Amino acid sequence: KRETLEAYFDALTPEERASITSVTMDMWGPYIEAVKAKVPGADGKIAFDKFHVASHLGRAVNDVRLQEHRTLTAQGDKTLKGTKHIWLQNPKNMKPERWTEFAALRESTLKTARAWALKEAAMGLWHLGDDSRILEALSPHHALGYLTSHGLASFFVMGSVFLAVTG
Repeated sequence: KRETLEAYFDALTPEERASITSVTMDMWGPYIEAVKAKVPGADGKIAFDKFHVASHLGRAVNDVRLQEHRTLTAQGDKTLKGTKHIWLQNPKNMKPERWTEFAALRESTLKTARAWALKEAAMGLWHLGDDSRILEALSPHHALGYLTSHGLASFFVMGSVFLAVTG
């Protein structure tokens, strides 16, 4: 309850509340409001946990699938019939044969496929800090170093990367 969380913060001194650097929580409105009301600079200190973010993103993919399924079904297209669970399953938990079956759907032009790809990209953000080389690769200094040490070939590589990112 919001009141319980506010009572916790009220029991802290103003200095203790000011020293809080991060508050991890689910996305429940009353918790967010309580933290904002009681923790100085809370907007920059709230971190949502991965489980709840994944849950919200999964529901969004399913909402897109439901809407698209209704539209396609009205046109006589049964492409999305019986596919709910495959869109919601964590790819890391899919058996290879299931992943292969899923390929035609996820590589299609369906709105559901785009929503699923966006969900997967968003979940991938959690892993940007797993290896320092990932963040280093995003640095303009890294790109400049690559350009100066690899000559003409680097322009083709960097051009390919630019096209891949910008479409």
